[in-house]
Order: sequence, then structure tokens, then C-alpha cells
Amino acid sequence: MSKKRLFWIIFPVACFVLTVILIFESNGMYNNYVVDSNKWNEIIGSRNMSESIKLQNIIFNDYNLFVSDDNVIYYSLTPLSSKYNPSVRYYANDKVKIALSKKMDEWTDGLKIMIYNDKLYRIYDLVVTELPILSVSYGNNTEFELFDNHVNSPQRIIKSQGRIKKVGNNEYVFSLFKRSIGKNKRDNYISLFGMEKRNEYVIKYADRIDKNEMYVQFFINNKYMGIYSIGHREWRVNNFERNKENNK
Repeated sequence: MSKKRLFWIIFPVACFVLTVILIFESNGMYNNYVVDSNKWNEIIGSRNMSESIKLQNIIFNDYNLFVSDDNVIYYSLTPLSSKYNPSVRYYANDKVKIALSKKMDEWTDGLKIMIYNDKLYRIYDLVVTELPILSVSYGNNTEFELFDNHVNSPQRIIKSQGRIKKVGNNEYVFSLFKRSIGKNKRDNYISLFGMEKRNEYVIKYADRIDKNEMYVQFFINNKYMGIYSIGHREWRVNNFERNKENNK
């Protein structure tokens, strides 16, 4: 057998083995990973905390969870019977195990996720939210991703390219576009939360909650911005006029 042919036989196998070593995958049900306080403290006490191990991805009930840049993982509840005991699948950059601090229910807070191996551990906070999650990442290109957790959502995950502009104190306008086959930009008209299809939406920091408005957990470049209300441009104008009238 020639060296060239032997190389092309060994190379794919080596790549597969390397991938398995670098990215470890595991899966099971949420409650199966819950440990008691003694086990939790035992793991911490016999290992060193390190950010060199990290979750590449973590999935609850087939939906990717959002991981912010401050080690917080956000789980947006969907209307499933298993929402408080979701299936869990995760990928990490080392052969790590996972431990969860306690079971989940509608009143649970202070949840934590730990990944660990023989020598190291790392802890993430887990925030359970009933709100959708809107993430904007920008640089050379601006990408929008909305995770819509509502009961009648026709499309759970909505993605688009676009532009974002700050127009006031904690207020942004984002315009959506898509590219044609010829790579030309065209307005991308999308319906969010059952609203009329538009290519432009406005979001504003919510200092109070109004049952008549729609809210999201908002992130820019993985940084958590807070709870924001979202609507069309007319909603912004009408809301401004209403507030001006109320503040006379």
C-alpha cells in the first residue's frame, strides 16, 4: 500500500478521534444530573476552579440555551410537559461531567450548573425565564436571533441579518434585511409575536411591566442588557406621545 493511500485512510480516523477528545458530548434528563449538597461540596473541595474548561453548547429539550459572557445560562421555558425536567445534551472542550444544584419548578431560583473533570471545575448560574430571548451580535455583520417561547409560536427560532441603532436612552431600532442570490440586500419582513410583518422593530428598556406589551430578555454581543419591551415604530411614537401626555 502506498504512503499516500495509507495517509488518506488514517487521516479521517485521526480527525474523528481528535474531535471526540476535544468535544465531549453527553445527554440525559435534567433530574438525573441533580446532586445533593454533600456531593456538590465534595466536587468543589477536591478540585480547582478554572475557566479553562467550558461548555461549548448546552441544549434543553432540543433548544440551545443562551450563555452570556458573565457565566450565566438562560433557559426560556417552552410549553412542554417536561419543561421542569428537560432532556439535557451538552458539549464541552474536555471530557467533563455535569452536576446541577437542585431540581427545577416554577418557583425555583439560585440554580447552578457545574462542569468538572478529575482536577478542575467551573460553575455557571442558570436563570429560568418565562420571557423570549432576543440576542443581537454585531461586528462586520449584524445578526439577530429570537427564541420565541410562546404557546402558539409558529417558528420557535427566528434569525435575520440587519442593522441596529441606538435612538434614545436604553432604546434601539433594528432593521432586518436578507441577501438575494446575487448577494444584494433586501428588506426582510418578519412577523414577531404575531405582529404585522415589518422589517423594522423598536425595543426599549422596561422600567415597569404592562400586560398589553411584549417583553424579551435582551442581549447585545452576549452582554445582558435587561428586560426590554418590543414593538413597531408606531408603537414607539404612540408610547412617547402617551408618556408626554401623562407627564404634563
